Amino acid sequence: MSERNGEHRAAPLRVAYVTMLFPAGSETFACLDVRELGRKGLEVAVHSLRPPNGDVERLARERGLEGVERTYNGWAASARGLGSMLAEPGLSARYLWRLVRLMAARPRELLKSLVLLPRAFEVLQRLRRDRPDVVHVYWGHYPSLVGALVQEHLPSTVVSISLGAYDLVAEYPLSTVVAQRAEFVRTHGHANVAELVERVGVAEERVAVVFNGIDLDLAPATLEPGPRVPGRVVTAGRLVAKKAVDDVLRAFGEVRAQVPHATLEVFGDGPERGHLEKLVHGLGMTDSVTFRGHQGQRELFAALARAEVFLFMSRSPSERLPNVVKEAMACGAVCVSAESVGLDELIPGPDHGVVVAQGDVDAAARAVVDLLRDPDRARTLRQNARRYVTEHFDVRRTTDAYLERWRAAAARRSTGTEAVVVERPAAPTT
Repeated sequence: MSERNGEHRAAPLRVAYVTMLFPAGSETFACLDVRELGRKGLEVAVHSLRPPNGDVERLARERGLEGVERTYNGWAASARGLGSMLAEPGLSARYLWRLVRLMAARPRELLKSLVLLPRAFEVLQRLRRDRPDVVHVYWGHYPSLVGALVQEHLPSTVVSISLGAYDLVAEYPLSTVVAQRAEFVRTHGHANVAELVERVGVAEERVAVVFNGIDLDLAPATLEPGPRVPGRVVTAGRLVAKKAVDDVLRAFGEVRAQVPHATLEVFGDGPERGHLEKLVHGLGMTDSVTFRGHQGQRELFAALARAEVFLFMSRSPSERLPNVVKEAMACGAVCVSAESVGLDELIPGPDHGVVVAQGDVDAAARAVVDLLRDPDRARTLRQNARRYVTEHFDVRRTTDAYLERWRAAAARRSTGTEAVVVERPAAPTT
């Protein structure tokens, strides 16, 4: 419930998300959150700091987001924001000085922040007009520009912020300012909590672990009997260097030497594709490796449901609880994954999947070969993984954690009471 100008109003909550670009091809989890919150009766608007690209309308259709209010940056939005800044010179000058003080030693980030500042002011004007109950800063870096303005100038609005692996690595200075004043800080894994407390300075009781959920409706209703292609291995992700798809290809080369009928499908696109295709040619695997490019979620889930193994070898320092591994687990593709921070929250033991050291191509190849040669073990891992991800990463459940926090915070704002500690969910157990 909320109370504005003496009027008592019940749910639905009105929530404004602030992000860089929505929908984005690589951020299915954000799309799922927004769609599911709408299904739960919330009124959700999403404000992007970037202009729309050629994919946003297609992605909105594919992901069921046509009815979501979305606004974007552009010449008109920036002009309106600049006009707003000129209309409030004192506010603008104070904010500019704040940014310079925070980021004087980081000129590149300061410059980007200044470029985005008119859009941040334009979003503030929209929020002043619409008066949502909650403003959720979905990424901790540049969207914090809006979060800080809201905290200063819309004190009756609940502000929450998501700080994930990328944000903890990037350490954008304004994120810390917003996080320390936020009603709560959402993060997507228990592995991040200590960093938020020690490095960001957030009180532990204000950290909410809310896993990135997945759409289980796209997964097969049952795993057995499954139409799996014998020897089929799948990998997926952006084709960029840090995702280490070259490690996947080298590991698959060793697999194919021992399991000649094995095939590999690569889902995703990016600047490394040409290099990777040359590597496939050099390894003599053009007849067994297929690059599928960027595909929709339904196509990816269908491919995972046909695969025996999902191989993921990312070396990215911000790789934590990758959604694509959850999706593979839900679809019954047994996962062989390079280790990363917090992966034990997703693959809790050897009876749910196989974890190898980053860059250990030989170990990954051995694991895949063992799984392809031992269908009974693969079946056990497949069933355990499916059960585990269903229990802990269903988006219909994960979004309930947002609702609990937001509703409690909105109620406190309407009554003027102090914050009450909400129990953080325990780390998942087997």
